[in-house]
Amino acid sequence: MKSTWTKNLSPEQTKEIEREFKEGKLLRRRLAAIFEEKLRVKHSETRAKDGYASPNWAYFQADAIGYERALTEILSILED
Repeated sequence: MKSTWTKNLSPEQTKEIEREFKEGKLLRRRLAAIFEEKLRVKHSETRAKDGYASPNWAYFQADAIGYERALTEILSILED
């Protein structure tokens, strides 16, 4: 469990978050699977040849990379 979950919480809140984090393992796994699928789809879309013809290709790439980075961060927070 990452310290992000309990940062700036009281000891009582920290204990409750830790307990609920452990109890929510199935939910966290399902969320991770959903986000991993979204990552795979975005990764595939980003590498499609159709996008290279767009004059805004660089902006689309920057957006896609930011999206992937955000999903990767979320996945790391959901990990045990």
